[in-house]
Amino acid sequence: MNTPLAARQPPTRTIAELVRGHGIRTSQHDGQLVETVDAAAADTVAHLRNKGGPALLEFMTYRWLEHCGPLGDLHLGYRAQEEFDSWVARCPIRLHRKLLEDDDLIDEAAHIAMDAEIAAEIDDAVTFAQKSPFPQRAELNRHIFA
Repeated sequence: MNTPLAARQPPTRTIAELVRGHGIRTSQHDGQLVETVDAAAADTVAHLRNKGGPALLEFMTYRWLEHCGPLGDLHLGYRAQEEFDSWVARCPIRLHRKLLEDDDLIDEAAHIAMDAEIAAEIDDAVTFAQKSPFPQRAELNRHIFA
């Protein structure tokens, strides 16, 4: 898991290509672009609803933190700081925010209001969870379906 992707598989072999080899509809997209992800998902959902065949969407994206857990992993040395920085510069939230600002669809005040609303919703959810009773053992498999 600490081996660079380029050392584990050829750069031209994608998951989409492997799946396509099994006769399944696939597409690959830039997972950093919110509108691209939305359009690709909508297209695939329409395909599934109309034809019912399987489909796979592969979105090229990047994880910023370690494989397991909430910490950074640059100190492990399997990816370069420059690689990491290039992906951070393409943060999907920042890219979409800039797009909305450039199109005059949102301004700084709206961002501040949304950030506050999101933080309050998270705080409320954490408070609710902390005040809720721990579920009984019999409840652990509820809503899990094979």
